[in-house]
Amino acid sequence: MTARGVCWRTLLCALAWTLLSVASLSAQEVRRVTVDVAVGASVYDFGGADEESRESGAGFVLASRVSIPLVRALIVEAGVTYFQHERSFAAQTSRSLFPELGVQLVFPSGPWWPYVGIGGGWQQILDTGGGTNGTVHGSAGVRRRLSRHWGVRG
Repeated sequence: MTARGVCWRTLLCALAWTLLSVASLSAQEVRRVTVDVAVGASVYDFGGADEESRESGAGFVLASRVSIPLVRALIVEAGVTYFQHERSFAAQTSRSLFPELGVQLVFPSGPWWPYVGIGGGWQQILDTGGGTNGTVHGSAGVRRRLSRHWGVRG
């Protein structure tokens, strides 16, 4: 079996486990659909088959996400991220779009809502000849509601 097959099998097993683990949770206090916009830096590590093709560093990120609560403890999140970074082995800037879909298991605790999540999508390379790659991501953080219409997460 290839590494890609193992990766997708792991993702699907984790998704199934997440959905089954929250199936019996109550739907009390379902939160609203939220829209997030994020701007900043992102650390990356593009692992290659050998040391010469491996890249790591930090780059500029602009992202927008829509979070849809299914039940109190499960959120589906769809988003698109623009990512720009300087290539370490060439004197050029690389730009990509990442449309992705994920699920987050949320642990509500008063105003603080810690979460962990998994998801996937693809990378659309906007330069250097174009192309696409499949992606898998993990997330962890906390959501905090500041008022009826505003909140933060990190």
